[in-house]
Amino acid sequence: MNSVSLLACALMCCLECHVAQAQATLASLPTLYVAQFQPVTKRSGGFGPLHAISSELHGHRVDANAAALSRALVVSLLKAHFTAQVLSPNDSLPQSGWVMRGVFYSLDDSGHLISIPFLSSQKSPNVQVTVTLANLAKKPETPFAIMGTDSVLKGQGAPIGWNPYVVSARFVVHRMQGDQSVNALAEQIAQKIAERAADFISQDAGPPAGPP
Repeated sequence: MNSVSLLACALMCCLECHVAQAQATLASLPTLYVAQFQPVTKRSGGFGPLHAISSELHGHRVDANAAALSRALVVSLLKAHFTAQVLSPNDSLPQSGWVMRGVFYSLDDSGHLISIPFLSSQKSPNVQVTVTLANLAKKPETPFAIMGTDSVLKGQGAPIGWNPYVVSARFVVHRMQGDQSVNALAEQIAQKIAERAADFISQDAGPPAGPP
């Protein structure tokens, strides 16, 4: 076997090893429960989405198009070989697994969060989405990871008791693309979770949470 063939075999073995490692990582992830994404219901005074998420965790205001994102996200996660299901607003929280939540919003000229419909036929800015992951067996209301636009999350300060691992990702729903944009966003979020799965597992495996 010549050197070219040996190199090709080595590259193939390396690729197969990386694929096997990625599949093992995904297989080790707990079930992902996708909750309904909530609108920012008021101006947040510039505190940013972390504070908006904290205040909206117990809200049950549902936007039909945002509910479509939850369903599309489960489909995308299943395609990416995760175990996932929708968690409806009236469902009791499971005892284990990860719960995925999020808020959607736009920004006014001063950079403050404002509430707008998830999708609207009216002339309006595109919608941005910030996503959180929390461990249901530890502190289900305290995310261990946040994914969102870096420029929006930076300098906002997290609510007391939060120390999340922040992943920069610009999740945007383009108003003019409608459902097509929702499906594309779901694919993007699922891909980001797959890319950072090992980091999320490491972050979640930190010191055990104390009493609630």
